[in-house]
Amino acid sequence: MNDFMRNLRNHALGQIVAPSLRFFTPKDAFFEALAPYKHLRIIDAGTGCGLVPVEARARGFDMVGIDLMPRQGQDEAVLRMEAETYPYDAKTWMMACRPSHDGWAYNAMEAALRRGASAFYVGLERNLDQDLDGYLGRHAKCWRAVGEDGEHMFLYTPDALLPEDFYEREDHGELAAW
Repeated sequence: MNDFMRNLRNHALGQIVAPSLRFFTPKDAFFEALAPYKHLRIIDAGTGCGLVPVEARARGFDMVGIDLMPRQGQDEAVLRMEAETYPYDAKTWMMACRPSHDGWAYNAMEAALRRGASAFYVGLERNLDQDLDGYLGRHAKCWRAVGEDGEHMFLYTPDALLPEDFYEREDHGELAAW
């Protein structure tokens, strides 16, 4: 997306106050899976109301929510910013829980990986191919049923990056099933 279109989208979204909705409700298994990563800052991209970071901070995690769109009842700690341009690094990782399917989560994950961060994707099995595209099957770790709706959590590390010409090549074939 070019800078003009990105700025136009961000401005438009910043003018709308969306209703309070919860897209992902973590189970204890979610926080147990994240426990080995407590020493990192985790950025919950597209956080919505910011409920997951609120619950994570209450459990001792360093988690911050970012979102472009204000919502009714949104936690005041949610930062209004774009997930694709956040300055991720080796100690600041990205997470997307139940992302929308318009490509922003994929783009944010790729941006994080290119900056040396790792990324968590939390979603429903039926959405994996649409949300993860070429990254399907390239995860380093998977935790099953971490959310109340049966969401799985996948960890992607920078070595999962696709080659720049991945979609131009005809020989990439099918990626391994998760």
